[in-house]
Amino acid sequence: MVVYIKKGDKTHYLSGDLVPQVGVLFVDMLTMTLDIPEKDHGTVIAKFQKAKENGDGKWIKKTAYQFCLKLSGVDEADILVECCPTTSKNDKNSYRFIRIEFNPAKVNLPNLRKNIDFIIPGGYALLMKQGIVTRIDLTVDASYLDATDVVAMNPKVKVERHYAKNGTIETKYLGASSSNKQTVLYDKVAHLKHLNAKKEKALKTPLPPHNIFRIEQRLLKLNCTLNAVASLPNPFTDLTLIAYPGAKLTDAYSPLWTLFLSACRFEGVNAALQHLSPEHQEEFKRRLHKEGRSDWWKPGKVWEGVSAAIKVILTVKSNSPSSLKP
Repeated sequence: MVVYIKKGDKTHYLSGDLVPQVGVLFVDMLTMTLDIPEKDHGTVIAKFQKAKENGDGKWIKKTAYQFCLKLSGVDEADILVECCPTTSKNDKNSYRFIRIEFNPAKVNLPNLRKNIDFIIPGGYALLMKQGIVTRIDLTVDASYLDATDVVAMNPKVKVERHYAKNGTIETKYLGASSSNKQTVLYDKVAHLKHLNAKKEKALKTPLPPHNIFRIEQRLLKLNCTLNAVASLPNPFTDLTLIAYPGAKLTDAYSPLWTLFLSACRFEGVNAALQHLSPEHQEEFKRRLHKEGRSDWWKPGKVWEGVSAAIKVILTVKSNSPSSLKP
């Protein structure tokens, strides 16, 4: 049994290291497609034109759709609404008449609903009820956890990719980009610093006062409605996350140990062990088991938040008094 010590508003292990705290599940990216009757196609195209004339959006050049409107402002995450596919591919799952792409966690949802109510016959309510999800990123953040402290594994995944800076892994992908499911793990603070470097001072995002490890499941080609996502099998179940907090800070610091953990992250545990002599392999296996912390990672509890995360998107009210109810 793992023993914790409570100090103020933080929880520690007996070693003194902070226990990672996993936040609530949220949707960090969503793309949906929608078919509408052919008789309404002209109306939608006219509304696209009118929205641009009203200054509600600007044209973006895309290859798969004839019309693409960016509804977001300078200081907002991108909202792209497209219509009238130009591709010759006969793939209704990818190329329905209308497509929308946005980050529900970073946009003004009431304002988005107002714009969709104006552009699409049946409005936001129809999109949320009948729209087909082509991508959804289901995300949680773990506070007090450095990305370099985590060894991530999924026995059902063969393809792994890493992106590093200055020798430190900042992003790890489990699963091929062409697959229907991909896990993305990264240092959120490093990500914010990267984004802030491209922004004017007044628009920079404040950095959190502690490490944040982002855990993201990207589900693609679902061919189901948004409401049905909550009925899918838990995509976090097969993901094993083991933390080794304080590896560089403890009195027992060992350069070989930290290098070994780095090899585990890059190559996997079994491959990393092959760098060692048989004697050291047994020693490091014992240390992996003894010092690893997985009690903080509870995939079942994470998935309990999926219905609430989806409800936030489904039940949003418009800024417009004439908005349709969901």
